[in-house]
Amino acid sequence: MTAGKPLTVALIGASGLLGRAVAKELAGIDGWRVVRTAHRRADADSVGLDICNHDALRTFL
Repeated sequence: MTAGKPLTVALIGASGLLGRAVAKELAGIDGWRVVRTAHRRADADSVGLDICNHDALRTFL
């Protein structure tokens, strides 16, 4: 990690059972920025993303 620069993590599937638990753990780590994604259950805290849509995935990344 670069000093002074946060590490950004793209969490694919953050609205699922496992994704919610991982998001909660990552949110507690100083210096990490978590970008949550969800396909069908996107909310105000996540980015709507269909990983099967190559154009949308390319735009997101």
